[in-house]
Amino acid sequence: MHRTRKKGRVAAVETRVIFGTAATVAAALEASAVSRTVNTAFVERHNGAD
Repeated sequence: MHRTRKKGRVAAVETRVIFGTAATVAAALEASAVSRTVNTAFVERHNGAD
């Protein structure tokens, strides 16, 4: 997730693939039982589990 800020407030949020490919991200989202979109809460939870 990349946030663009203007005057300290979030103006835009975009998703960028850093590791792997867009296809692997799409496959992981399709297999997810809880969400079909990238969510920072899920990323942070995954980081905490590592």
